[in-house]
Amino acid sequence: MKGELKTSFEEQEKQTHINALTAILTSKQQAIAQDRYLLSQIKSDYKEELINNNDNGKTVLIMHTQMIEYRINKTAYEISFYEGQIEGYVPCIYVRTEDDDE
Repeated sequence: MKGELKTSFEEQEKQTHINALTAILTSKQQAIAQDRYLLSQIKSDYKEELINNNDNGKTVLIMHTQMIEYRINKTAYEISFYEGQIEGYVPCIYVRTEDDDE
């Protein structure tokens, strides 16, 4: 009986951790989507000349673009880390093959 309770508790703990990691992943994925949207808006505004097209404007645009791209890369790295954490809990992961399309 004690062994079953311990196993049940461990499973609940594991599921709680997986749920927390999944929430973090969702948040990180949303952050990347927002940054990509922001990046596309900045580039679009620049092309439409809504952003000052002088040398100072170009410098600021480059700095903001690099900062957003850095943030996207950093967040993507964090996503990989958290996915690795989840993979540690999951005994096997489904991998789609060409046979699945048939």
